[in-house]
Amino acid sequence: MAVMEHVLERGAPVDAVPTMTECCEALTRAVFEAGMSMNVIESKWDGFRRAFAGFDPRVIASFQESDVDALLSDTGIVRNRQKIEAAIANAAALAEIDRQAGGLAAWWRSHESQDRLVEAMRERFRRVGPSTGGRFLQLVGEVAPLDDRP
Repeated sequence: MAVMEHVLERGAPVDAVPTMTECCEALTRAVFEAGMSMNVIESKWDGFRRAFAGFDPRVIASFQESDVDALLSDTGIVRNRQKIEAAIANAAALAEIDRQAGGLAAWWRSHESQDRLVEAMRERFRRVGPSTGGRFLQLVGEVAPLDDRP
């Protein structure tokens, strides 16, 4: 994931519009990082990519209860039912935003401020509050990390 890897490695946003797959990966990562050690999530991230179908939001949105059960027994990821179910619901929400608004970038730019965008994210996505929403925006390069701001 070029945008997210750039942000994680260099700690600075890039001038690129993330794909829906990149957005799905970043949102899933932000949800799983909340309340967890970032090192634990990082060490399992290849397992997450495999388990969550390369973060294709349309594929993840089609996951059924049997897929949730399989994920809950997958030792390659963090097995938290609430976060797994949130990742599936959030993938469906991303796919819906893509259909309705013509992409996540268009949707988030339709909000007047970052605070309003994060509030809209709280309403639209599961397990996304101010910190998780801000982390997601950081991962997709929409905002600089707090320690990099002037």
